[in-house]
Amino acid sequence: MKKILLTGTSGFLGGNFLNSIIKNKVTVLDILREKNKNNKYLENLRKENKNYKSIFFKNSKDLKKKIKNKKFDVFINFATYYKNSHHFHDIENIINSNISFPTNILDIVSSKIKFFINFGTMMEYDNKKKFSPLNLYASSKKAFEKIINYYEKNNKNCSFYNIKIYETFNIKDAREKILPTILRSFLLKKKFNLAFKNLKINVVHTSDINNFLKKIINDNVKPGNYLLKNKREIKILKLLQDIKKLDCKNFVYSVNNTKIIKKKIKKYENLKTIELNYDVCNEILSYLNENNKNKNK
Repeated sequence: MKKILLTGTSGFLGGNFLNSIIKNKVTVLDILREKNKNNKYLENLRKENKNYKSIFFKNSKDLKKKIKNKKFDVFINFATYYKNSHHFHDIENIINSNISFPTNILDIVSSKIKFFINFGTMMEYDNKKKFSPLNLYASSKKAFEKIINYYEKNNKNCSFYNIKIYETFNIKDAREKILPTILRSFLLKKKFNLAFKNLKINVVHTSDINNFLKKIINDNVKPGNYLLKNKREIKILKLLQDIKKLDCKNFVYSVNNTKIIKKKIKKYENLKTIELNYDVCNEILSYLNENNKNKNK
């Protein structure tokens, strides 16, 4: 039975993968800060799944003590601290969460594991072919990727993967992102404001990400740097129009006529593109339509 080590399970992507992988025949351990001992969702998962345990730590010294003698087959780093536009007081959290924390763990386990999987962001490119960070968050993600290169060079028995994505989603997404905000606007009968009338976003569903990770764990993907993207770009105005048809009275939105001008980039530097097929718009419309039917019963 494979033993998988995870970080970032209290977050969106990590939490979704954890919920997906514990249903498989694997042993899962996640690393959590002491403050997450009160996370009721994860606590209930541990009670329901004997193959899932958590390692709580206070500081880096405590962390090393608790994992240095443990063996793992796979380490997946979901840990992240995101700020689109940072303030001075955010810098320490960005560096600690996105660089120092995963480096500490990788330094301890890299010689023992068979697979290491890390997540980056397409903000590292800011619509350019080569590295051009949109923000400090993107720079920190790239910095950790460069650190990974050192461990990759010195650990030939481990396969290393860097996965980059634009946006992610599933119907339970509660983050302050555009798709969850549209959902909440519909359900709470609030007006939604679209800033750019031609806005398009590329959204990968969590189920596609989870399936890709499972392929890696089963040794069915070559090591390297990957871009996971959806074949279908979501035109936000078209989605709003389709949602309006479900409830023309209660769903209200406004559109700013400002346009976004973006050039299409077919190939990014050092990235292998994996195109996925999940129809995110169909999931959203089906969910809202079902919600409407239940209200009208």
